[in-house]
Amino acid sequence: MEPRILAKSLDRIVKKHSTHCEAMPGLMGGSKLWQFTTKDAAGFVFMDTGEETTGIPTVTVALVLDSADEYEREDLLELLYANVALVDAAVCGMPSPIPGEPDLLLLQQKTRTDNFNPEDFPKILDHLMTQRDMLYIMDDEEDEEYSDDEEEEEDTNEKPWGHHSRK
Repeated sequence: MEPRILAKSLDRIVKKHSTHCEAMPGLMGGSKLWQFTTKDAAGFVFMDTGEETTGIPTVTVALVLDSADEYEREDLLELLYANVALVDAAVCGMPSPIPGEPDLLLLQQKTRTDNFNPEDFPKILDHLMTQRDMLYIMDDEEDEEYSDDEEEEEDTNEKPWGHHSRK
C-alpha cells in the first residue's frame, strides 16, 4: 500500500477505535505518529519509512507500560527478560515521541509496512493488551509465592511492570 494511502487509512482506523487520537510528525524524516487513548490503554502508532533507520518501512503499534525513568537498571533488565514469555510482542524502552516527556516503557508489535493491514489495528491492540495482562499475571504469580514472613523481601522483588511496583 502506498505510504500516503496507508497513513490516511491508519488515521481513520486509529481515530475510530480511540477515545482520543492525535496525529503528529514522527521522530525521523518521513515518519508519522499517532498518539491514542482507549478505555483500557494509551499508546502510539508509528509509521516509519525506514529511510533514516533500517531501510525497511514499518508500522509499530505500541502500548505505554510506564515511564522508564522511574526504574533502576536491574528492574529494567528483569522487564526485558519478560520478552521470552511474550508472543508477537516485545517490551522496549524509548525516548518519548512527545518533546519534554520522560522516556517510556512500551509493549509493541512492529510489522513491515507491506505486511500491515490498517484494519487489523483493533486486533493488534487487543493482542497487545492480552500480552500486557500476561506481564501483570506473571508479577501476581510471583507475589503469591512469597509467604507472609517474607513480606519485606516481596516489596524489593516486584517486577517493574507490576501495577504496584512503582516507588
